[in-house]
Amino acid sequence: MADPITGLAETMWVSWPLRVQRRYSSMRGVMGDWHGIALVPPLAVLSMFVVALSYFLVGAAGFGFDRVYSESLLLMASLVALGALSGQLGLLGLAAFAVGDFFVGNRTWTVPRGTESFVEELIRARLPLIISYLLLGVAVIVIPRLGKNIALGIGRWRRIPTDLAWLVTTPIVVIVSWLGLRTWAALAPTLIRPIFVWTGGVPTVEAIQVLQTQTSDLIVAGVGATVVRQTLVGLGIYLPALKNRIDALEARAHLKIMAGGDPTPPRQPSVTSRFMADATSALVASLVLAGILETRLLWTIVFVAFLTIRFLRSGTIRFDLLERWKVQAKRVPVAVRLGLAWLAAILYRSFLSDDAIGSYRGMAIIVLVGVVAAFLVFPGRPRPSDTTESEPGPGGEPADPATPPVGPQGAAA
Repeated sequence: MADPITGLAETMWVSWPLRVQRRYSSMRGVMGDWHGIALVPPLAVLSMFVVALSYFLVGAAGFGFDRVYSESLLLMASLVALGALSGQLGLLGLAAFAVGDFFVGNRTWTVPRGTESFVEELIRARLPLIISYLLLGVAVIVIPRLGKNIALGIGRWRRIPTDLAWLVTTPIVVIVSWLGLRTWAALAPTLIRPIFVWTGGVPTVEAIQVLQTQTSDLIVAGVGATVVRQTLVGLGIYLPALKNRIDALEARAHLKIMAGGDPTPPRQPSVTSRFMADATSALVASLVLAGILETRLLWTIVFVAFLTIRFLRSGTIRFDLLERWKVQAKRVPVAVRLGLAWLAAILYRSFLSDDAIGSYRGMAIIVLVGVVAAFLVFPGRPRPSDTTESEPGPGGEPADPATPPVGPQGAAA
């Protein structure tokens, strides 16, 4: 029988994350990433508590910043690196920081403006904080998860042997990290604006200087941690002793799940639950862009566009032309599609650097066009009946969301 620390480590990093993934496929690449740490139980357990406590205290006390986290390179770089190294620790650190900063560190709950109700004043004072956490979450959670899930799709493609999948996917994961962080750092100084503008102020030099002048340090932190993570995953694939231990770890987790009365994947989500998930995702994405959405009309256009893309990509809305396009897009290697995204990101960054975009409205339109283009390049997984195999193809679209991943080496993610 395993000792309590070992049992707790396996529960925290394998059993519980697998249960969460079976219920919420969006948690792949986040919960349980990288669960090989459970092979060192004291470190696995201690890391969870240390990360939660440390970032809560940083947020509560405002260590390293005065008004907003973007003033601190160390804080942003450490969270970005943590999220790249382990999505689970990154999510925990970000959540702990947000709780500490929101409930303890920031005590301004209303912004009196004379003509507004208490609720409106409360929204102006507190919602920008939530927007800022969502913006940071893009760098800490969303960008690393994107690379991992693309790798997961490629790794499960039946034409690539598992031993080769890691060699193919690792450069892609690193490129996605570099490309995503570079684009995020270019947009973040503008998207952080609500914290100041909604309360009647203007962004301070300190709030945007780090993002404008030390972008390379943030990228190095994220890409470096990504390389470390992929190295650890590679060791779990190519070292037989370590691979056997990870396989045994995963097998014990599956046995625990079956013993707990959850032997099969859950049913497919209902239309209502899919609609709510898509609407929530569209709302969150719109909030992240709040810094460049200056009118209600623009808010509405962006939200409707995001919601429509979510409906189309998730399959809530289907039509033959889109399904045929998904099949065609799937046949284009993911490396080629990432190359197109890389060129688009370089073009957009040059627009920002040359001040070619003269207004926030213009910036919002360019971002929206980019989101639509990204959807066309990565339109989602076609219906199984539209392809000759149900496994993901070279485009890297994920497998059936009801099927939990076997482990980090199973998909070379």
